[in-house]
Amino acid sequence: MAKEQFDGPGITGFAWLLGISLVILKAAGATDWPWWAITLPFWAPFAIALLLFFSGMLLVVIGASVQKYSERHSKDEDADGTV
Repeated sequence: MAKEQFDGPGITGFAWLLGISLVILKAAGATDWPWWAITLPFWAPFAIALLLFFSGMLLVVIGASVQKYSERHSKDEDADGTV
């Protein structure tokens, strides 16, 4: 049977470890950073994923609108007899 390899925690594990470390530093009074900056490693990956998702959806909607406009425009030209 093949042995399973463990390649480390990866970027997600690093972000959580960094976040917990920053919370401990803030709770101990070792830093004056604002709480939004302290908790950034926890919520930034979700915010980036949402930003990418909605950007993709916006591109899909714009693409569909352009395609629909071009189809209507080409039908209007065909009806006029112009090419």
